[in-house]
Amino acid sequence: MPDDNRVPSAPDVSVIGLAVLTLLVDEREARVTSERDALSTETLLAEAGLNSTQIGGLLRRSPATVRSTVSRDKKRLAATKRSGDT
Repeated sequence: MPDDNRVPSAPDVSVIGLAVLTLLVDEREARVTSERDALSTETLLAEAGLNSTQIGGLLRRSPATVRSTVSRDKKRLAATKRSGDT
């Protein structure tokens, strides 16, 4: 007979953090998809220190797709800065 009086163990803090991050990413993706000037979620996560494999896992994209998106954002930002400097 199972012991229903046992206190469940607390989940690992890193698992909770990943769950919260996943929810925030999902909400942001739904909100800014139509904003052309917004940085991609991939770029924001890369700037926060995640690598392309970690980002791909969160967003269900391949690491190569993540790298391509981040590269495209960097080029777009550089072009915007150049045009703003003149």
